[in-house]
Amino acid sequence: MSTTFPTVDFAKTIAGFYADVDPETFQEDPDLKVSSPFGDDNLDDPKLSDEKRAQIIARRETQQGFRFENKDGVKLGIVIEPFREGFCLWLIEEGGMARRA
Repeated sequence: MSTTFPTVDFAKTIAGFYADVDPETFQEDPDLKVSSPFGDDNLDDPKLSDEKRAQIIARRETQQGFRFENKDGVKLGIVIEPFREGFCLWLIEEGGMARRA
């Protein structure tokens, strides 16, 4: 089950709390996005319908990515996107593994 956050700033605050980092230090990264864990959002797939392609692009456009470094020097990222009546938060580890908060 995923947590729904009421605002983007609240999601950033929670991420900062758990990473022990001031969210004001987060750097925006418009290229940081999350993809489907099932690999069904490969835009290069020739079997992908135009409708599905448009849905994937629209989802990615709503995502906001941020990068930061914790006090131990570990580089992390977060992606926040609309979810239900609020926003969901993805935590991105240094190796690229994404986990939904």
